[in-house]
Amino acid sequence: MRFISIEHAQEGMIVGRPLRGRNGETLLTPGTALKGTFIETIKRLRYSGLYIQDEFSEGIEVEDIITDDLRQNAVLAVRRLEADMVSGSSRGFGSQIEAFAGFIDDIIESVLSNKDTVMNLVDLKIFDQYTYQHSVNVCVLSSVIGVAMGLDRAQLFNLGMTAILHDLGKFFIDKELLNKPGRLTGEEFAVIKKHPEMGCDYLRRNCYYSSSIYIGVLQHHERYNGTGYPHGRSGSDIHIFGRIIAVADVYDAITSLRPYHEPVLPSEAHEYIMGNSGQHFDPDVAGVFIRKIAPFPEGVEVLLSNGLRGVVYKNYPEFMTRPLIKLLPIEGYTPKVEFIDLKDDSSLFNVTITKVFT
Repeated sequence: MRFISIEHAQEGMIVGRPLRGRNGETLLTPGTALKGTFIETIKRLRYSGLYIQDEFSEGIEVEDIITDDLRQNAVLAVRRLEADMVSGSSRGFGSQIEAFAGFIDDIIESVLSNKDTVMNLVDLKIFDQYTYQHSVNVCVLSSVIGVAMGLDRAQLFNLGMTAILHDLGKFFIDKELLNKPGRLTGEEFAVIKKHPEMGCDYLRRNCYYSSSIYIGVLQHHERYNGTGYPHGRSGSDIHIFGRIIAVADVYDAITSLRPYHEPVLPSEAHEYIMGNSGQHFDPDVAGVFIRKIAPFPEGVEVLLSNGLRGVVYKNYPEFMTRPLIKLLPIEGYTPKVEFIDLKDDSSLFNVTITKVFT
């Protein structure tokens, strides 16, 4: 299968991965042929694209590191948590936190079972469900980093709980401000910057977990060089959970469509993380991240510097910018070979990926 942008979706194309609606319901299952009404629904939900099956991408299997059902159930749990908090139900909050414990155990188990797997999926989000999907994504990304860094099971659980709750304080901030399309004023940004402390304080009052969870929530916007907030901590004075979540949070945020910015490509997000290693981000965490999260996910179409086009077929964890490419015919030209390997073919060492088609 391969990923295409929604602008390139056409009737008759065959769906490769399931798409969900706002309430977690399945809209399209793999094997479904697209109709015009389906495409309009996908556009209305503001999905960036979808995976399709076709002859050009035969043999490419793109799997999530956790199951689709687990991801969707966790997203719905975050949504219910917000509803309970907005209604003022601290009793409901406690029951939701207990539910999170089960989801987090399942996420950690999935990550541990796939600890040698590179995260290859292009993330598909519904625009107005970003808050909930973002929390779950940051949990998964943080867990992947935590496993790769050798955290033990208890630490991984606390990291997962911290990550899924890291933006809890934003539930107390006006959504119009959170989703403002233009530049924030100084006063508005000052309000936004309160959310780590608000989330930490709420957790301290309403649940009884490790203090590392509260600290991680408090510190996820601190920067390695001391220029972050709320307290300007730096280096190892920032809890490891805060340093891990800082990377996962920024990556998922900048690769997502938001009212105030267009999404960047995973490869561009990689460049941002690497470029800010040692500045905004712990270099050890950033180093693990770039080995575990694919800059060119399997199934995306790319243009090579030699003019050929293809679909990323396989990524190599130690050579993430040098994948195996399945070539595509272009403008009547049929390549003489089916695959080229940017990692192992010495004749291709000067060939690079120059563009990603999304």
